[in-house]
Amino acid sequence: MCPISGHGISAGHSPEGNRMLIGSFITHNTDTADSREKNGSCLPYFVIKDFTIITSLFANLSAKYEQDYQPLMQNQLFIGDRIFTAFVTCGNNISVTQLNGGISKGLWSAKITVGIDASFGHSSARMMRQNVEQPYASTFITLAPKFTGKFTCWFSTDYRLTYTNNRYQVDAVKAIHSALRQNLSVTFLPTDQWHIAFGAEHYYTRFSTDQTASITFIDASVRWLLSKRIDLAFVASNLLDETDYRYTSFGSLSESFYSFNIRPRNIIIKMQIKI
Repeated sequence: MCPISGHGISAGHSPEGNRMLIGSFITHNTDTADSREKNGSCLPYFVIKDFTIITSLFANLSAKYEQDYQPLMQNQLFIGDRIFTAFVTCGNNISVTQLNGGISKGLWSAKITVGIDASFGHSSARMMRQNVEQPYASTFITLAPKFTGKFTCWFSTDYRLTYTNNRYQVDAVKAIHSALRQNLSVTFLPTDQWHIAFGAEHYYTRFSTDQTASITFIDASVRWLLSKRIDLAFVASNLLDETDYRYTSFGSLSESFYSFNIRPRNIIIKMQIKI
């Protein structure tokens, strides 16, 4: 099939979501002149939406660049042990660049799917502290590999990992924050009457001060279909009995303390009867 290409003029933002196309689909859009005059921004973007390279291999790629002008600039004032924010009439140019992409491949007659999604973003602007202008920049990178497998009609699993790294810089002050999240689910269907599932979640956070926070949750459930009308289920949550999660985040201007109370280990028995 021949590749499809298009060009258009629009005042909207880049479309979201994925489309399944054979061949490649490339679009280029820019805002109209009237839109740029209203908000002082120019939003060109290029998008390459899902295209098939070889059998069961899918990929997507999108890029966005935004340039915006704001007539007001944020000014942080330090008075005693407090920080006050004001806005002054001073032009501020904001630049935002973002790249998103992903690739996945089906294996073993599409019973197994492996892939990875990735994102990159960078923004820069200027801010004021004590009436002095300072450059500000923020950069993030996200990597998200994934694995899904249905090995037999009675056994399947799904695993997803998301890693995010954020970097901030205000003048000469830098801060780095990274986070890792993992999700694993396993499902067994030994017979039509039994449904057994296990799930695990892991969260890990690392701050610029080298402080770390980590927590893991494990859940399980068993469902038994006694008949077409009676359904009995056992659900166990937070098997590791994690009851508290807390950490402190240090920013360039502040210190934030976070504390979460978590429901302790619990088991729920449910019975459903259809009349």
